[in-house]
Amino acid sequence: MAKVARAYANLLQKHPWKTQLTTSGLLMSTSDVLCQNIIERETPFDPKRTLRFFVLGSCWVGPIIRKWYIFLDKRFSKPLKTEALKKVAVDQLLFAPPYLHSVLGVLSILEGKDSEGVKERLRNDGFKIVQAAWCYWPASQLINFLFVPLTYRFLYSSTVAVCWNVYFSWRTNSCGTESMLFPE
Repeated sequence: MAKVARAYANLLQKHPWKTQLTTSGLLMSTSDVLCQNIIERETPFDPKRTLRFFVLGSCWVGPIIRKWYIFLDKRFSKPLKTEALKKVAVDQLLFAPPYLHSVLGVLSILEGKDSEGVKERLRNDGFKIVQAAWCYWPASQLINFLFVPLTYRFLYSSTVAVCWNVYFSWRTNSCGTESMLFPE
């Protein structure tokens, strides 16, 4: 395990952009595989859906989250607990709602939905996904901002996001039309 950690640290040092985007794509597609094989066992596996999650993670989620963490660290640079709390508040209240809506919109486009289909999905699922995120992310982000160095924040949040993305995959596909957390 130490060898893997060293190899990853070397990749981060030499190719931070590529490493983080590939990590995001691989972990998001892993979440979809888990969702399809554990939660949605009765339906046939859809490799195109998993590919969409890889593309979404590496081409949309990864770049945005990477830049967001750099921005937050510059904006709230003091190593104080109050700064970490400010980061969580800004992250969850100002960033998360539009970001999650954008992720949902891009996924809808990757699925081939037209503009009306994208709008309908955003209306039906957007705020429910934000509500679920507010239940899931604040505590892990506080840990992230308090204890994880900037270099590894992306890896930490991408790893924590595996469970979140299982939910997101379920929620955004036919088996997830009714939310367990926020019923209609």
